[in-house]
Amino acid sequence: MLLATLGDLKHSHDVLTLGSRATLGLLGACVAIFLCFRGVPASLTRLNKRSFDIATTAGFALLHLAIFLPLIVAHVPLHADVPAYYLPQAREVLNGKIPYIDFHSSYGPLHSYLDATALRIWNNGYALLLLVIICDVAAFPIWLTALRRWLPEDRTRCVALMVMTQPLLLWNIAADGRNDAIIFLLLGTAVALVARSDFFSGMAATAPLVVVKFLPIILIPQIFAAARRRWVWICGGLLLPVIAYGALMAKHADILQSLKTEGALATAGGAPYAFTALTGLAVPPAVSSIILAAAYAFALLWLTRSSLRATDDREKMRVLLCGIIALQLVLLFFSKKSYPVYLLPASFPLAAYILDSFRRGRRIAPLVYALLLIFSMIQSSLWYGPMALESATGLHADLMTGSPLAAFEFLVMVLPAACYLYLLVTILRDLPRQPEMA
Repeated sequence: MLLATLGDLKHSHDVLTLGSRATLGLLGACVAIFLCFRGVPASLTRLNKRSFDIATTAGFALLHLAIFLPLIVAHVPLHADVPAYYLPQAREVLNGKIPYIDFHSSYGPLHSYLDATALRIWNNGYALLLLVIICDVAAFPIWLTALRRWLPEDRTRCVALMVMTQPLLLWNIAADGRNDAIIFLLLGTAVALVARSDFFSGMAATAPLVVVKFLPIILIPQIFAAARRRWVWICGGLLLPVIAYGALMAKHADILQSLKTEGALATAGGAPYAFTALTGLAVPPAVSSIILAAAYAFALLWLTRSSLRATDDREKMRVLLCGIIALQLVLLFFSKKSYPVYLLPASFPLAAYILDSFRRGRRIAPLVYALLLIFSMIQSSLWYGPMALESATGLHADLMTGSPLAAFEFLVMVLPAACYLYLLVTILRDLPRQPEMA
């Protein structure tokens, strides 16, 4: 099966896409390792905060455009979720239809309206890519503001450069148009405002449930625990979901259709897929869900304990940001639907933890991060190509024949999961310790 698949790949643009992703992943990994070991270039350390933020945000925008503009010039067809879901549903809204009522949607009720607004401004599918690029770039300085509440300035600048050149973020937003950029913006806003403007922090934390999808709901308890006036945070958090989903319920819409759709999906990646590919034994969906729920509950209780023990703003922000990564990693490792792009909204916390872990003496951290970037880029490319059709049981059968191609695919699918588990364990182990600042 894999030999036939590779034969098909030779006659398509998937090889080019795979090569581009792998190259970009390798470059991003090299930059991250260099920054961890050598630090920020001297020319950037001399800039004041405002100048540094402007320079790196502008660089982040230019890197997006360096990927986006050639796609327009070369008339590269839209791919992934943009032509499959975002664009058709936005067209439905432009035709006067309502999501959840007139057409099925696995996204938040306002997602299609946001895309439709972009199409009204520029009636071209590339408008949806431009929309998420704008969100991605707008999120960058907001995350820098939040990060400075944990790390000193020199480490913040190092993390900024790691994220600015992060290949998963650049490619999946600028080329694939993933809506995770909107979550990236809203999550950064919620973190930056928590314990300072709790009402608006709550609004930003729950806005993805209305504007994008239900996935960020797993992060809400962690942000809530960091709020100073929690009842104010709750009021802000309830505002948008109550209005949006309340209006749909008044029209007798099935507001859980997105959860039902997403819950039925499974992908190549994560522990359930690796277990089945290795043993040939399928993991029942109910068992997978129970294990995921138990792992999430354990991680959340562990993080809550750390949050309650935090005494100052710096320590609380450390627990919050590390907690965001940990909960994302629980989902990525234990869920039967595991996409590397789920890491995108946590790009800043992940890079910050890697750098902080390295400075604490864990020299292997940048290498784990580099492997995660490289193989996640390759893995994403395989999902969007013909090899995405390879089931775990099919891969197991190929592995039993001794196929080296099957072994390669298994490695690509499993290595990121091993990185997820390593990072999850180290984060939970590190959190009870007091932060050590340079």
